[in-house]
Amino acid sequence: EAAEVYDAFLKVERGPDSLYRRNSALLNLLEKRAPIHRRLGSIALRSGDAAKAIAHFKKSLQEEPDFTDAHLLLARAYVAAADIDAAEKAARAYIDAEPDAPKGYRFLITIYENQNHLDNAIKTIEELLARKGELYRMRFLLGGMYERSGRKDDAVACYLRIIKEHRRYLPVYLKLAHIYHADGDDARALWVSS
Repeated sequence: EAAEVYDAFLKVERGPDSLYRRNSALLNLLEKRAPIHRRLGSIALRSGDAAKAIAHFKKSLQEEPDFTDAHLLLARAYVAAADIDAAEKAARAYIDAEPDAPKGYRFLITIYENQNHLDNAIKTIEELLARKGELYRMRFLLGGMYERSGRKDDAVACYLRIIKEHRRYLPVYLKLAHIYHADGDDARALWVSS
């Protein structure tokens, strides 16, 4: 029986649909199905079938709950399905399982930023920085979020901290010079940019 399925597997035409069918056939042959569900979910997501992707990523999590990256895969599928609340919950489930891994926070920040929920994005960045310490690129992103939300003084403090701790990170000088110039303080803007 396994040989027949494998022969059928080899004869199926190429393309996303055929790739999906071939991997579906493999599910019947394998005891450990979670990786195949993840693969099928990824294929479905790439071909635009978010509902099918969600179903496979959920099955993957049921069969292998310790594979925490599946939460982020599920969150991506929810974003594709425009279910932002479910995407946020899935990303939070990843963060709960892997609290020291920045990628869950980054994903959640992107969700908030795309929804223009800057306060939530700022809180998430602050949460990550409180947990992980100094991630100067994340602090730079925080400064930009402060700027966009009208918190100029917080942005300046954020950028100055980066300069103090990471003098060679050049984009921060341009951001700070831009703020000073916008405030009419051209002397400071020139000093920072030189």
